[in-house]
Amino acid sequence: MKFSEFENATASDLRREVVERFDLYDTTRPGRIELLWEAQFFMAEIDRRESAWIAKRDLILELIIIVLIVGELVFGINGLARERETDGHDGDADGSFGTTTKERERHSRDAGSLAGDDRRHERRGADAVASRVTRGPRRVV
Repeated sequence: MKFSEFENATASDLRREVVERFDLYDTTRPGRIELLWEAQFFMAEIDRRESAWIAKRDLILELIIIVLIVGELVFGINGLARERETDGHDGDADGSFGTTTKERERHSRDAGSLAGDDRRHERRGADAVASRVTRGPRRVV
């Protein structure tokens, strides 16, 4: 087999060469060890070609995984940027919780001040009743 034939040979062609070498070795006297070496050479070439294909496949899969990771990072960064725009805070992890807590505190203060106003009115009313009781009814003279 010439080098150009070897280079362009398919895996089935190489396997056929391996089988021919083993068949020749079996039919001739066992002193022709070079036939086994030639068979080993063709088998190594078959393995090398399969390994090269596996390496190319692995490279393609790794590149796909890298592209997916970069895409995930881009989407995550865009999501954080949109969250900052919509929430109006500096984007810390507890920012939305902090905003909600601040709003609750403000509402409870407002509600407390309203309740305090109601209590003040109740006290004024109670004071007025107490002063009437202690002073007695108004007398018109």
